[in-house]
Amino acid sequence: MRFLAFLYFALKSKILVKSALFGAFVFHDMFHDGFRRNEVIMYSDVLKIIAMICMVIDHAAIALMKLALDAPIWSDIPLDKLQILFEVLRQIGRVSFPIFCFMIAIVQLSVAHLKGIMRYKSSLKALGELGSLLELWGMFYVVMNMVVDGVKYPLGITETTMYAGSIPVPYLALAVLFIGFGLNFVFSNYSGSIKDSILESVKNIISVLLGIVNVFSDIVSYIRLWAVALAGAAISNTVNMMAGPMFGKLILVIFGVIILVFGHGLNIILNLLSVIVHGVRLNTLEFSQHLGMSWSGIKYRPFSED
Repeated sequence: MRFLAFLYFALKSKILVKSALFGAFVFHDMFHDGFRRNEVIMYSDVLKIIAMICMVIDHAAIALMKLALDAPIWSDIPLDKLQILFEVLRQIGRVSFPIFCFMIAIVQLSVAHLKGIMRYKSSLKALGELGSLLELWGMFYVVMNMVVDGVKYPLGITETTMYAGSIPVPYLALAVLFIGFGLNFVFSNYSGSIKDSILESVKNIISVLLGIVNVFSDIVSYIRLWAVALAGAAISNTVNMMAGPMFGKLILVIFGVIILVFGHGLNIILNLLSVIVHGVRLNTLEFSQHLGMSWSGIKYRPFSED
């Protein structure tokens, strides 16, 4: 009976229906052609599934709490227990956006190294770019472990460890990371001699080792997109809290409307600027660095003619 009541309320909840429809489209897009051609689903698709499920769980938590407060059928369950369940489900839901941010990072930075491979396709330096690409994909799993969820993405063998065939994904990721580092170490400075390339890497061993840390930081840097969204949500919530009490008194309604219009309008403008600023930053710094492109211009000479 409780399940039927929850199902009825869930269907009335537009946000939950929208998330479920979105999930259906994602499943169809990923699996329909893949199963028809008997293809293996990629690990990025697994991340899409996890993110989509987390989003639905997040929205279901809101629907559940509203139902618990409105429907008498749930009145015999202590509110504190429902609150704990609500918080657990919301925390699960909040995992989805960081996953999408890191997926954007891995796709964009991979494009940079694929362009590098094509650029040096007639030289062994292409193997150095391939090594950088493998480092990126190996480090991606490390980021998922350290930033998103160390339980779901362990670096060892646990109950939650995923497998690629019979190979544990953590071991596969670390192997890809070290193989990529080896290729990058040997071929990144190639200019006709493998020996000279290795010696150059040895000379700059500190920079080479710090390069691994840079790969980690470059992927994590994309979480700024999530931070912008989180900041916007916090500001909008603050504006609502400031304006909400004013709607209880007729004389203060005008001031409440002014606060809502000004606060949310300013928040929208700030979010638009943030998206542009952080988008430009990610392209001109992280992406350009992996692409091997440096930004330069013309030296400023005031009152001079070119």
